[in-house]
Amino acid sequence: LWAPGLLALYTELGLVAPARRVLRWLLDEGLDQYEQSDDWPATLAFLAEAALALEDEAVAGQLRPRLAEYAGLNLAAGLLVAVFGSADRYRGALGSLLRRRDALDELDAALEMDMRTSAPLHVAHTRATRAVHLRRVRAPARTVTAEVEEARRIAEPLGLRRVLRTIGTGAPGRLGPDGLTGRELEILRLLAGGLSNRDIARRLVISESTAAN
Repeated sequence: LWAPGLLALYTELGLVAPARRVLRWLLDEGLDQYEQSDDWPATLAFLAEAALALEDEAVAGQLRPRLAEYAGLNLAAGLLVAVFGSADRYRGALGSLLRRRDALDELDAALEMDMRTSAPLHVAHTRATRAVHLRRVRAPARTVTAEVEEARRIAEPLGLRRVLRTIGTGAPGRLGPDGLTGRELEILRLLAGGLSNRDIARRLVISESTAAN
């Protein structure tokens, strides 16, 4: 059961050839043995992330139906050892790669769940995935930019490097005017717009005390 973890490691490090080799090996050996494990949702997530990183449409087509049973649910491994976020985000991302028309509907469903469960990490990942999809379908530039900015507002202060790589921005922690972070600048803009700490917290998916600080 170590192979999916190795695949995840290769994918995260951007090691294309090893990731492709392990991905093919897993599929050739068959996934049935993994379906009986508590780690199957994690394995699905690792496989999907590799297929997306490699832009392998054939593998995406194989994996997407396997995620259908998790529609409307979060993917979690074991007894909440790891939570990967909405399965609909993975379905939508694979669907986007396959140019499916329902891809955005699935990403919308994922974002709704992320927002409803107040999960900023997953909101950022879903926003970034939506930005990739909108670029792929050549949506208006302002629509793409709005999605990127929403993802960046969460990702920069939390140091979510994968999200920042996905949306194509620089490293987290860049400072703006007077040494302010991107999040601090955003909060200043919202304050100038007359929003309260509570309003700002809801808008940025952070706690009210964080907004106040």
